[in-house]
This record gives sequence, structure tokens and C-alpha cells, in this order.
Amino acid sequence: MKKNQNEKCSHFRQWKSGKKWLYSATALALLVGGVFSLNHEFHVDLPVSHVSADVVNATQVGSLNGQPVVKAQSTDMGSSSFQATVDGLLKNANLDGVKYVADNISWQPNTSLNGGVPLSSFGSAARFNLGQDGFLKTDLAVPINVGQNLIVMNVGTITNISTNEKIPVSLKMFYSGIEHGNDGQTNQNAIIGVRNEGSTITFGAVTPVSGTATSGGQTESGGGAGGAVGDGSLVGFINKIRTNIALVRSDNGQEIPNSDIIMAMKVSDVDANQLIELGANGALGYILSPNSALSVYGGGLRSTSSGASISDSGELTDNSYVVLKRFNTSLMDTTYLDGANNHIDLVWAAFGKLPFKVNVTGTFKLDKSLVSYGDTMPNSHYNLQPIVFDIYDNTGKDVGDIVVPANGKPVESIQLPPAEYTLKERSSSVTSSTGQTLNTNTYKVTVVGGKTGDNAPLAKADNQIVKGQIELNKVDKETGTTKGNGKADMASAKYQLFYGEDLASHKKDEPVKWGDVPDKPIELLRGTKVDSYYADGKLVTVGDNIVVDVSDSDMNIGLKGLLLGKYYLKEVDSPVGYTLDKSQIDVEVKWQDNKTINAIMPVVKSTETPIKAKINFQKIAEISGGSASSGFNDVKFNFTPLEGVGKVITAKTGINSNGDDGYGSVVLDYNDYIMEEVPETSPKGYDVIKPIYIHMETDTKRDVVIITASYKKDFSNPFSTHEYYQSDNSGIANENISGSVAGTITSEVPYISLAPLRLTDKETPLPPLPSIDVEKSSETVPQAGQGNNSDKDDNLGKGDADTKATAIKLGNKDQAINFRIANNGAETLTHIKVSDKTIEGKKDVKNIKWTYKDKDLSINKDGEFELDGKLLELQADEFVTAVGTLETLPDGEMHGDEVSVSGIGLTSAKNVSDKDKWYGKLENKPSIDVEKSSENITKSGDGNNSDKDNNLDKGDADTKATAVKLDDKVQTINFRVTNNGTEPLSHIKVTDKTIDGKQDVKNIKWVYQGKALTINKDGEFELDGKLLELPVDGYVEATGTLDKLDGGETHADEATVSGKGAISGKTVGDKDEWYGEKPKAPDTPKPSLPMTGETKAKFAGLAGLILIASVAIFVKRKSIAKLISRLK
Repeated sequence: MKKNQNEKCSHFRQWKSGKKWLYSATALALLVGGVFSLNHEFHVDLPVSHVSADVVNATQVGSLNGQPVVKAQSTDMGSSSFQATVDGLLKNANLDGVKYVADNISWQPNTSLNGGVPLSSFGSAARFNLGQDGFLKTDLAVPINVGQNLIVMNVGTITNISTNEKIPVSLKMFYSGIEHGNDGQTNQNAIIGVRNEGSTITFGAVTPVSGTATSGGQTESGGGAGGAVGDGSLVGFINKIRTNIALVRSDNGQEIPNSDIIMAMKVSDVDANQLIELGANGALGYILSPNSALSVYGGGLRSTSSGASISDSGELTDNSYVVLKRFNTSLMDTTYLDGANNHIDLVWAAFGKLPFKVNVTGTFKLDKSLVSYGDTMPNSHYNLQPIVFDIYDNTGKDVGDIVVPANGKPVESIQLPPAEYTLKERSSSVTSSTGQTLNTNTYKVTVVGGKTGDNAPLAKADNQIVKGQIELNKVDKETGTTKGNGKADMASAKYQLFYGEDLASHKKDEPVKWGDVPDKPIELLRGTKVDSYYADGKLVTVGDNIVVDVSDSDMNIGLKGLLLGKYYLKEVDSPVGYTLDKSQIDVEVKWQDNKTINAIMPVVKSTETPIKAKINFQKIAEISGGSASSGFNDVKFNFTPLEGVGKVITAKTGINSNGDDGYGSVVLDYNDYIMEEVPETSPKGYDVIKPIYIHMETDTKRDVVIITASYKKDFSNPFSTHEYYQSDNSGIANENISGSVAGTITSEVPYISLAPLRLTDKETPLPPLPSIDVEKSSETVPQAGQGNNSDKDDNLGKGDADTKATAIKLGNKDQAINFRIANNGAETLTHIKVSDKTIEGKKDVKNIKWTYKDKDLSINKDGEFELDGKLLELQADEFVTAVGTLETLPDGEMHGDEVSVSGIGLTSAKNVSDKDKWYGKLENKPSIDVEKSSENITKSGDGNNSDKDNNLDKGDADTKATAVKLDDKVQTINFRVTNNGTEPLSHIKVTDKTIDGKQDVKNIKWVYQGKALTINKDGEFELDGKLLELPVDGYVEATGTLDKLDGGETHADEATVSGKGAISGKTVGDKDEWYGEKPKAPDTPKPSLPMTGETKAKFAGLAGLILIASVAIFVKRKSIAKLISRLK
């Protein structure tokens, strides 16, 4: 390498050995009989051009052979900055097929010139003149002529980038001739020496001549010299030398093929006015030092500095450059451009130790596919685009990415330096359009320099496709659950799956098959796979089509492993007791996210319409002898279900649309029933009908629903039968139906029926039978029961309380108990006795007083009722009543008592009796309620913080959304605190807190029964100086005021109350909010008002000013001035 610019100013070369100058300029001139001169040129800065994307840490200053010429930022070729510049120039280079990198070409310890002899062997002229440029007499040289080669043996190694093998090479030079200076010679032979100059391979050339000696010449260093020296040997002037150089294998001498190698060559010793041209083939870029003395000239780079130096190092000097080439054989011509034509030698250097690396890039290919599918997409909901893989180097740095093509074919990466890389699928690129899950694996791939295209290494990655899971739940249309009424059973419903869109492999409305998913059959999660079923009475064989019978337990079906897309389910066989659901139940299997491989879709629902039976009947009473009959109204019939879920349905006869009596109808669930006449509602003196057994069944093979009516419990020998065709919408005619069909059952018309039933009661005179009934209740007793110990529990409803389960919840007070004894038979009763006995608890019902038609009854020594001293005779439908008292029970105690009554029929002398129980229990449950409203408060809420918002409706305003719209006045706010529990309350505290706005509710005054309440130091209500004890259902009230609000202002406050149960000691509380707002008034223009007083004066003044201004326009300036002066 050359020294720095200051060293160049010496204009002389030093001996490599470090000896002093051999000759002074004067002595040398005298020796050769001539004079010498120095050629001075000023350094010219090269222009700066735009930095391209491939120029890194450098400035592009031109181009040569179509490639960039750049100035590096640093002269240190071992720096990271310089390495980046080299990498940048190679980044986009086409290095396909590169096998070798010339990464160690320099003077080696065993380097020699093949066939070379010491320079001293060629006479003093060659030795002396080349010696002026640093050559020693021991350095080797060879004579050469045009067309001959010289070989510098063992100049280093090249690296096989595939195997990392180091291959020794030599440098072969092909000599093409010279151009003479002004020496009158034409010979082309030369002497070329080779030496080590700081690891560079330095060449020196002279041309031997014969004849008259040249004089006044100069060596490359600029020193004067003559052509003949010492022994009379002569050398001529030389302006240019033409050569080609190439690397050859040292073992066999074969040239490295041009397309197989890439190299970095340092060209140095480009001295004053010297041009070195390299061949354009394979050039990739040229790197100069930051203060380079070189510029582009013709096909090479020339130096514009003066003088020369021969030292070299790891620094890139101003008179050297680096060329990057993908070519072996290279033209290397060296030319003087100063026009002196008197240069005796030419010296130039190539290669040398380079501390940077030539990173040969390569590529890899990525083959992306789907597991089990390869490059073939399952359907149009799957795609390999826009999937992207990020590329990371071995430091974890992201160095690029690779986009997977839609066709899934292997895709080639960007050019990369040889190394191992990690591929990772980019999460954000695996979107819904791909239909895939993210592949979280990482893939290693090793890029080999020069291996690209089909030779590039291949990385394979595959993704799992997303499939879906669907579920359908069946529910009864009436119950909204999986259980219907009656004996209808949804468990036999069957559904088929169809495609809901056109796809490449399937058309819309085609049935989906179990095997339609190639990698794995669709999986059944819930329900039962169906092989065949009956549709419209005909057997349908399913084959591989997906048909599923719903799960018997959960009434649902579930399928897993469906490809993404649109589908629909359709019921193909209706269940027993239901019509067919004709709706198309759409379901779409959608991608959810790139982590979920089994996308569970929302459950869809199928609603089943139950079959109903319409029963029409007429109640007729036939007079004895059959001479006349009449329909009877208000006769009740009970329809009691015999199976499944259901309750007794009661129908009553009445007048039909034609005005006929005795008609009734009922709609029954799909079930079996017993139809019975309610005796108590039958016409007196007539017998009731025999029970009728109504039976419904479905023949699933024939798809027929049958309803019958029979007097037999086993439904045999029916006296009425109807058959109905149940449609499955298959489009197949039902060939199994014979005879007449009453109708077709569909979801629109889900009814079956019997022929109208004629129900006739025969007149049967019956002897009068005595009957007695006793009822007991905490409510008023409205009517008699069945009597004679035949009543059901709680037959009177509210207050009857015949069982512990229906015990009355008592308060902390005495409870009145009502009794009623009725003659509900057809015969007068006498000898009536009654007793009441406590059967649970410690307290009895006391003070029971019996009356008959508002007269007190007495009881004789036999315990029988007397009226006015005589036995009471109670006529049919008459009754006696009594009221007793049950004292307040202890907390938690259950009370039960039983009243018994007996009597004797006056005519038949038959004994009859009845009894009735009653239960009650005291459970102290304190509760308190606070309400707040802008309206009057007339009731309490549920209390204990359980009220819903706005439970009092108007004025309650518990939320912002229901805020009361306030006007321009003070608003009255009403409060009410109520004891709505079962025990008295004390220690009652109330607070009211503003929670929104600036205004508080003020002047809140509390009263109880018209008396003002006070508040003690603990914040508790007191009345007459004592703690207030608020009885059950008692309440206190208050009013407060809210000052008027500004427009747009809002207000909210919250009242909070607490109290303690006087018996249980439990603390309870409640709170209530109230919101109000003053709407913002809209902007309105001020009205025009009649002008009076001051307003008129102001208007007149304004008019005057306008008049003065108008007049002033017509007055000259001087007049205006005078007028103003007067006004002052």
C-alpha cells in the first residue's frame, strides 16, 4: 500500500530494505548525462452524486464499466464500515453459480516467479532503472515477448464455498505488448520482474533495446535516468504495457473458470499521471479511499497526484483502489498519461492481504404447504396468501422476509450471505383469509454462497388448517326447553347437513358426506349416526350422507371437523308428537384466530312445534223416557293426562256461535287422557257420563298420527278414530295411507281432532244424602268445600293453609281465624257438634264464638249447637260461622289446629262428618324501605335494597335516563320510610347525600302520624323524647326542597335508611336515588318592543348622528373643521 499524501510529496521511492537514497538527483543526472524534472499536478476533488440503495457507508462519485465507483468513509479496510461498503456492492449482484472466493491472494512465503532469474542477470540497465522503483537485484524477472505467459507461483488460496476447501493458486500473466515513448524503437519484448511489496504482488517492466542509448528519461518515481547504464545494456522508453492476468490452480495449472469465481483485487501503485485499466467483464464495483487521488478515465482509474511511494499496509491509500469482480481473466493495462514519452519503466501492483471479507450470497427456497393437503387448498376459504415468513440471522436480527405465493410452489428468498438462518411465520400474516393456524415452529436453513435457483437449499413448512365444530339444540316451541308437554318426545328427530354455498368440489344444496373431508372423516360428537329413516312413509337409505338422530339426553347434535364454509341443517324426520321443522337452519364455520384449530361455532337452535288435539263436545241432559233432551251449560269436564308432563285441564260447556247450549271445546297436548265430568257441576238429578279414554299415537313407519276415544282403559274398542298424515316434506307420496284421512299435520297446522263427542246424562232420581263441610282460614271463608272428608288440601286457596308447607306467615300480632260450617247436602242436619284441637305448638285458638244468621249459638251439655234453647236444624245450603283468636306466637314457632264437625241427617238419620286443618308460623324478618319522589308517595317498595329502578313510576327518577325535567321554581321532594317487614323497627337513621350537582335538598322535616320527629346525637329518630319504634306497616314521611337549577344543570341525591328489628335485633337498610335536570333553554331572538322613555331618546340620538354624518359628506373639509371647533 502507499503512504499518506504527505509522504507522496517526496517524489522519490525508497528501497524496501529501508536504505538511504542511492544517488542524489544531481549525481544521477551526471551519471546518465542528462537532467531530471518533477511533474506537478494539483489534486482535483471528484463530484459527489446521489447515494444509491446499494451504496453503504460510502459516497458514489461516478461509474466505471457500468458499475458504481464509491469513496469509502474510512481508509481502514478492516473496519466494519468498510466491510458494509463491500457487502452493499455485492448485495444485489448475480452470484448464481459462484463456486470459489478469492479471499487470500497476496505474496506468500513460498511465492516465486516460475522460470525467473535474479534481476541482476539482465544487465545493469534493467537492474538500475527498476531498482530506482524499489526492485532489488535479487528479485526475480523473466524476459517475455508478445503472446507469452509468466506465472507467479503460490500466490495464496481460493475457497470452495460449498466445501470450504482451500485451493492453492498461482497468478498467470499473459503479455500482449507495449507502447514505446520517444525512443524510435518498435520492439515488443520486455523484462518483467516481480517482488513482494507489503504483501502486494508488484510488477515492474522495462523494454530492452539496442542501438543508440536513450537519455533524459525518467523512472516511475520521477528521477532522471538514461537508457544505458554501466555495462552498456540499454532499455527504451515505455508508455504502456498490456497484460491479462488470471488465477490458475497450482496443482494442475488449470485456469479457474470465469463464471466460478468472485474476487476482491486491490490495485495499487497507481502513481503520478498513471492509468490502470482492468477489464469490464464481471466488474461489480470500485472502492476508493476517502481522499483518493484517483479519478475515472476511459476504462480505468488514473492518478492526479504527483510522485509515488511503494509502502503498503491494511489502509487503502489515496493511490490505490479495490475492485470487486465476478470474473477470473482480466485485462490489466498500465499507461502514462503525462505526455512525457520518456518513462523508462512501469511499476504496478495487484492483490495483497485484504482484511475484509468477500461475502458471497446465496438463496434458499421455502416450500409452504398444508398438512395432509400439500399445495391443494381444501376449498376457497383457504389460501396461502398473504402468509409471510420472517428471516432471522444467527444473532436474531430480522434480515428480510419471504412471501408465500398463492399456488404454494417453492419461492426463492432474497440474496443472503452464507450462514444459517431461522425462518419464523409472521403471526399477523396468518389471517382469516388463510383459513390456517399459525405455525409456531422455527425452521433452520443454511444458505450456501452461490447456490441459488434450483440449487438453493429448500426449507419446508406446513400449517394446520382450521376446521369447525357445530351444534344444534332442539327446544319445544311452547316450553322453550328440551322437555315438551304430554308424551311428545323430540329424541327421534333427525337432521341432515347440506352445503350452503357453491364451492369448487360441491354445489349448494348438495348433501354433505362423512368422507367429504379428505384427511379425516367428519366426527360425530353428539347424537346418533343414522343409516336409514322413514320419510313420508317410505324407507330412505342414507349411505355416506350426514344424517344424525338427536341425543336422547340433551336433544342436540354435534359435528366436528367441518371445513370452513357455509352449511345448513334440515330436519328430515319429525319426532313423535311434533310437526316437522321446515326451516333451513344456516350455520357458517368461520376462522376465529390463528391459534384455534377447532373453531367452535355458536349453537344454533331448532324449534319444534308440538302436535295439539282439538276436542269438541256437547253436554246433553236427556229427560227420563227419552222424550226430550237439552244441552246444559256450565258443566265442567276434567281432562287428566295419563302419561308424561301435564296438568289437569278443565273445560266448561256454554253457548256456541249458533246459540246452541251445552257446547264445549278443549285443546290438549299430545298425550293420553281420561275425560271425566265434574259431578258438582252436573245437572241435579242426572247421572254423569262414563269416563272416556283419549289415546294418541304415531306410526313412525307409515308417518301417520292416530287419535282414538274409548271407554276402555287400554284404549281398545274405540268408538271414534281419526288418522292424520304427517308430512316430512320429502316430495315422496305416502303410499301407506289407506282409507280416509282426516287431514295433514304441518308446522302451520299442527292439529288433530276427534269427531264431536255427544255426551248425554240420563235422568236418575237420587235419594237425598246428608253432607256437612267445615272450613277454616285466616281469610274470609267464601264457600263450602266438598265436605264429608272429601276435600283436597288448600281447596279454598289463600288463607286455607291445610299443610305445613302452605302455613301462613304470621306477624307480631294476634291472628283472627275464621270458621264456617255448611250443610252442602240435600237433607236437613241436626245434632251438630264442633271441636277445635291444637295439633302443633303451645297456643290454642281462643274465644271462638259461633253465629247463625247473626244470632249467637249456644252449646248444650252434649256439645251440640242450640238456637234459642232448641237443637239447631241446619237446612240444605245453610251455614254457621265463627271467629277465634290465635295470640302472637314466639319467633320461629309453628302452630297447627284441626276443627272437627259432625251431624245427623234429619230424615235419613245418617251420621256425617268433616274436618279441616290450619297452620301458621311466625318468622320475624325485619325489612325497611325508603322511597323518594317528586310526586306523592302512596306505597312502599320491596325494601332491603331489593327494589328495581323507578319502581314507583312517575316522579321516582332513580336513574339519569329518567331524570325529572325541572322548571324555574323550587322543587318539593317527598320522602317515605316504611316498615315492610314482620317485626317493629327501632334505631332508625336516615341520611340524604348529594351525588351529582351543586344543590342539596334542604329543609327536610320528618313526621310520624302528624307528629314531628327529632334526631338524637346518634342520628336516630325520636318521638316525644324516646326512640321511635315503628310498627309493622308503619311509616314516617318528610318533605324537602331543591332550589331551582340553572339551565343545563343536573342534580342527584341518595337517601339512605337503616334500622334494627325490635325482636330479632337484625340490622336492615335501604337506599333510593333521585335525579332531576333543568333543560338548557334554546337561544331565542329578543322581541321588538315599543319604544318609550330612554329607548326613544337613544334612538333619536342615533338617528341624529346618522344625519350629521350624511350631511358631512357634502361639506368641505374646512367647514367640517369649523363645525367641530364650534362643537368643542
